[in-house]
Amino acid sequence: MPRLVTDKMLLGAIDAICCAGTDASSWSVVADICRRLIPGSSFTLLVNSDKEGGHPIPFSSGWDPHFLRSYAEYYHAINPYQGMLKNIAAGVVVKAGDIVDPKWQRRNQFFNEWLKPAGNFTGGASVKLENRNSYMRLAYDLPDAQRKHEPDTAAVLSRLRPHFERSLQLNGYLDQTESARALEESVLDSIHDAAFVVNRHGFIHAQNTNATATMHRGSVVKSLGGKLAFFQTESIDTFSTGLKQLFSGAIDTGPIVWRTGPGRRFRILMLPLTLSRNPPRCLVLISDLHEKPLLPTDVLRLAFDLTPAEGRAVAMITEGLSLAEIAHNLRLSRATVRNQLSAAMRKMGVRRQSEIVSLILDLQPRLDLRRRLK
Repeated sequence: MPRLVTDKMLLGAIDAICCAGTDASSWSVVADICRRLIPGSSFTLLVNSDKEGGHPIPFSSGWDPHFLRSYAEYYHAINPYQGMLKNIAAGVVVKAGDIVDPKWQRRNQFFNEWLKPAGNFTGGASVKLENRNSYMRLAYDLPDAQRKHEPDTAAVLSRLRPHFERSLQLNGYLDQTESARALEESVLDSIHDAAFVVNRHGFIHAQNTNATATMHRGSVVKSLGGKLAFFQTESIDTFSTGLKQLFSGAIDTGPIVWRTGPGRRFRILMLPLTLSRNPPRCLVLISDLHEKPLLPTDVLRLAFDLTPAEGRAVAMITEGLSLAEIAHNLRLSRATVRNQLSAAMRKMGVRRQSEIVSLILDLQPRLDLRRRLK
């Protein structure tokens, strides 16, 4: 490492770069620290977390604000160095002396009208960093009197480059996570029921306003250490088993539905959920059956040509009741209820009870689109 910059100074810069990985607003602090590593230099850092549609955000230190304004208003359009740097591979540190002919520079309009008045900057070093979604360019500019430090400047960028790369990648991950979370919450808030998105361990990733209100009432679920937790023991066991089933990777895993709460008035529905490139999640919907049934029995009968008895049995299955509970409520034997369901399933074209729920969900709009249309 050149004598110009000590290891202690570099460690301070690396620490600031790592902090910027989780807080993009602190890149301006990084620019100040990097500029101080090389006496007399100016430092510019361009960050773009969306290469396809975003605009680079500049963070600079050591430049006169007047010249920064004139650059933004006009001189950026005639800056020839941008075109030169496009041909340099990502991750390669390049010195100004490697790509600029001094005779050409003295005749260049951009140098004479901007770089020279701004500080007679003739030397420096630069490197660009890229990943799938993000872009960054780091540049030291040196006045002619300090051009002898150009090799030292390039060495500093080489040492700092891997730390900038990791922080840029982390910025991108955080941006994607926040975007996905905003998307999930936007979708969840258009759902009638209390809706939670949980991971394979039951930790709550997102929830809608109805879900928050349901937890505040304290009758069905609560948050326990960040996890979705049910009050009733039976529901705790069913939820745990349901998570294992949904995340087992089985292709034919159907929705999981049961009833819980005082008077078993709440229906719980668990569905697999996949958004973009994010890890698989589970969507948990909690419906108050006193407010609305899943689908009225007469609608079921008309849709599938069911008998009244078959329609009642199917409606109760979709509400989360077990075969025994249906038989008890209708005062029928289990065998009779089983036969009614078998006949209904043939008419509906399904083979398992879980497929009944999937089919009914396809018929019933779950999104309150009226909110989007107002």
